Amino acid sequence: MAFDFKSRYKDLIGRQQAVECPAKVNLRLKIEGLREDGYHLLSMINTPIDLTDQLFLKLDGEGRIEAKIDEHFGEWVSPRTRGLIRQNLSNEKDNHAWQAATQFFERFQIPLGLSILVRKGIPTGAGLGGGSSNAGRLLAWLFSTFREHIQQGLGLPLESAAVEVEKIAFAVGADVPYFLSGGLAWVSGVGEQVQQLHPRIITNYPALLVIPDEQISTAKVYSVSRERLSAASSAMRDEPGRDFVARYCDAVSRVEGVRESSFMPGDLFKSFREELKALIMNDLEDSARACSSVFDSILSKLRGIPDAIVSMSGSGSAVLVLPKTKNFVDSSMSQAVNQALQDQPVMIRPTILCPAG
Repeated sequence: MAFDFKSRYKDLIGRQQAVECPAKVNLRLKIEGLREDGYHLLSMINTPIDLTDQLFLKLDGEGRIEAKIDEHFGEWVSPRTRGLIRQNLSNEKDNHAWQAATQFFERFQIPLGLSILVRKGIPTGAGLGGGSSNAGRLLAWLFSTFREHIQQGLGLPLESAAVEVEKIAFAVGADVPYFLSGGLAWVSGVGEQVQQLHPRIITNYPALLVIPDEQISTAKVYSVSRERLSAASSAMRDEPGRDFVARYCDAVSRVEGVRESSFMPGDLFKSFREELKALIMNDLEDSARACSSVFDSILSKLRGIPDAIVSMSGSGSAVLVLPKTKNFVDSSMSQAVNQALQDQPVMIRPTILCPAG
């Protein structure tokens, strides 16, 4: 019997669906080299945080894909950033979610339209992956929604279709493949290689997130980094990061049932968590500092706080602050961060790494 597309999906037409899109931070970002086409080869350890965008999606029979920015913004998107978001995304074709949906509908022959309303809670230009998260989580939703059409209507094996979705994700942006599944992950290559890591090591771990009002151009940061790498010897392979990932995955696989439950022996994950904290760094920091004197000042002040791990996320400008020796952010660290940055144009919020659920 032929697959009846209209009958299968008629109940979804006109019904609004909400999709949460979490921000990410890079716990580690190591440059391993440059490809001949100028793309950076990276070794990263990413984790989601409790800061999200929301997508409100509605399928229709019109056959057109539309994307708009909601007039309501989250409290951590500054008034200045709101104006820049409206300006930068005034053309829907610049919206990563629109690009992802357009390519998905074309590739998998979806005879419907889609309206996308993006409610921004993640600041842009902060290295938190807001636009990429929108695209990745939308692709994941579309793949889940239309898997029967893909498998029965088009006759494509789901494994092959998943590879096609990954290609679409990477075509939209180098960070998008990570957001197809999200979670704690090691990301390598130019962003297309994603290996999930058991989240128990860092689940619900508290930290502080410093969000400067200063946006830093991702393209500019990578351009400065590219020039520096071209003038220097070839970058080194991330042996410490790769070794950590290999040993952690091996240890996890040895714990019976760990992949099916949240259980992990306390000493095991505590030991690896401390190793992970020691690996936190970002090779793009110097390039970002060269692009912005304001950001340079903010980072310098944060680095003066005792007993704090300080690291930029992505290409900036958000900065993650963690305690070196404690497993919680106490009032003294919060006060130290606020005092150090009292004259700086920033927002400071508690955050949770790899939030459960």
